Parts: sequence; C-alpha cells; structure tokens
Amino acid sequence: MPEHWVREMTTEQVDTVSRRNQPANAAGKFGYQWWITEADDAPAYFAWGNGGQLLEVVPSLALVVVIASEIEYGQPSSAGFSASVLTFLVDHVIAPSVEH
Repeated sequence: MPEHWVREMTTEQVDTVSRRNQPANAAGKFGYQWWITEADDAPAYFAWGNGGQLLEVVPSLALVVVIASEIEYGQPSSAGFSASVLTFLVDHVIAPSVEH
C-alpha cells in the first residue's frame, strides 16, 4: 500500500464528536476506517470490526495489537465489560510496557 494512502487513511476525515457510538478514546477523530487515538502518549490508530475484532497500530513503538472477542461496540459483554476496555488495555497497559 502506498505511503501517501496510509497517511490519508490515518488523518482525520470526519469529525464525529456529535455522533453516537464513537469509541471513548477516539476523541471524535475518524480517518478512512481508522479511529485516531493515542497509546502511551504516542499517535495510534485502531479499527473496530463487527463482533469484537480490534486492530490497533502504534507506529512509533512498532506495535500492532490484534484482539478477537465477542463484544459488540457499545454493548457490554456477558462478563460485564465493553469494547472500550480492550482499547484501554492496549493504550494504557500494553503500549506503556513496550520498550521505546
């Protein structure tokens, strides 16, 4: 994939602040199918798939995290946690543990 297209995909294209069902950690920023966020204070990007699939990329840490679960975004699981727990796990637990 061309570098310019990756840059375009991960640049804010839509302001979603006023829209419902946005991930809490995305700060209302959405590129082309990628939510724009931060992980351990570094720029990060994630895609949320139907059925609880999470793909998060933190380029400065050379980190890619893939999680498969059975959680619908905005709905708690039978165990009582939601998709935002998964992005929190990446942004505040996994990313900080990666050596810079």
